[in-house]
Amino acid sequence: MKEFIAACVQIAIQPNDVNANIEKSIHWLEKAANEYDADLVVFPETITTGFDPALDAFALYDLVDAIPGRVSEPIQRAAKALGVHVVWPTYSRG
Repeated sequence: MKEFIAACVQIAIQPNDVNANIEKSIHWLEKAANEYDADLVVFPETITTGFDPALDAFALYDLVDAIPGRVSEPIQRAAKALGVHVVWPTYSRG
């Protein structure tokens, strides 16, 4: 079996601020890949909105997107550019 490095990222999520959480996620994804040579980077549950978004179903639906989509694609691009795999849990339309 090939050895690999897995990194876990635990950050302060900004509730319901999807764009800020995406930017922060990309920063830590880059840090894990570049400084620790991570092959796999795992983010906390509901990274884009926080665990309890405190929104009704309609507002949450408007906040998230299908996968792939505008919420997941920035992370997908960054992971591809860095050559790493990512676990990036998020709510999605579906």
